[in-house]
Amino acid sequence: MASDLDSLIDFYQWEITRIQAQIDENLELHFYNEIEFDMIALRGLKNELDAILTLQNSKYPKIKRVKDKIGYYKDKIEKKKN
Repeated sequence: MASDLDSLIDFYQWEITRIQAQIDENLELHFYNEIEFDMIALRGLKNELDAILTLQNSKYPKIKRVKDKIGYYKDKIEKKKN
């Protein structure tokens, strides 16, 4: 059975996915004002999710930084290949 914290994390992840899909849809329809509002909401949700994940795992910020660095260097390598 999932804890309340796990349920809250699942909700935030679902909401972030929903807003990202909404941004993609609004981009296709050229609704740029709505995209701006969605980006602000998305940023807030991601910040709240990061705080919740930190509560769940005290090493989360370090793990996230390492994952971000890995992604950055992968992108850099891909750009050099092309």
